[in-house]
Amino acid sequence: SPEFHTSNTVQMNGESRTIPTNPEPSGVPYKALIFVMLQGGADSFNMLIPHTCSSKDMYKEYSDMRGSIAISPKTSLLEIDSSDSDQVCESFGMHPKLSAAHQLYNDGDLVWFANAGVLYRPVDKNNYKKGAKSALFAHNSMQREVQRIDPDKTDVETGVLGRLSDALISQQKFSVEKYNIYKGSQSLDGHHGSQPFIVDAEGIPEINRNPSITNMKDIVKSMNQATESDSGVFADLFADLFLNSLHDNELLTSALSNAHISTAFGDDSLGKAFEMVAKIISTRELRGVDRDIFFIPHSNWDAHNKVLWNLNTNLESLDN
Repeated sequence: SPEFHTSNTVQMNGESRTIPTNPEPSGVPYKALIFVMLQGGADSFNMLIPHTCSSKDMYKEYSDMRGSIAISPKTSLLEIDSSDSDQVCESFGMHPKLSAAHQLYNDGDLVWFANAGVLYRPVDKNNYKKGAKSALFAHNSMQREVQRIDPDKTDVETGVLGRLSDALISQQKFSVEKYNIYKGSQSLDGHHGSQPFIVDAEGIPEINRNPSITNMKDIVKSMNQATESDSGVFADLFADLFLNSLHDNELLTSALSNAHISTAFGDDSLGKAFEMVAKIISTRELRGVDRDIFFIPHSNWDAHNKVLWNLNTNLESLDN
């Protein structure tokens, strides 16, 4: 009950608290954004590799530098054309396990952003301790930085996806919902819109699935009634957020119970995560949204040894 969360007086007025109606989509074509974070640190230098470079043999440079963990032979790479760009190489090679991604690139449905990170200015091994604002060799800080993409801390405690959502809501007036798959993340933190959902492979956990008494929901609502104008503002805010959260939980639980998709996904954690994303997307009209934003963590990319085996295994799962 809210009064236990504040020190000021709560005065209920005996009326039920108003629950907001479901948002109406704006009518624009629906879109969804899915952010898959390869946690631990994916070996990106073995994902996109110089292949054919007329100015100099950059594959040899890559192979000499990487030694025993270089992808070889060169002919095993999945070549992609970059001759119509300003890249130093006429073509690059994708990791042999990325066959589906290779096809997506050739179809114009995939783009590579190489050498992207959180450095706000160039540094080297002699000056990085003073010149970098991020702790470059700590897993927790780098994962946090990747989710924030704000090395200058211009909008503290927000994430890159949260700021994107804020812009869609405040500038485009879109109805946006945000979803963490499996666990919470900093990437979806923002200023506008509802709080992100956390769902797992089975959907959103139903609140109090097995209540001790049959009318538990009615009791909870009566304990969080609307309050008088001079009642405690903190308790009023708590009750409002609490009941809205219950409403959103019930709406999504009901929507997912009737969601059916025909696409087959893998039975590993990543496949199950994408299956849940597909189910949520299928309920977009019922939820009245224009945009959905999803964050999916994918673990076990931290390879201190067995580097080639680890990358081969993870990329095959990712590509499938």
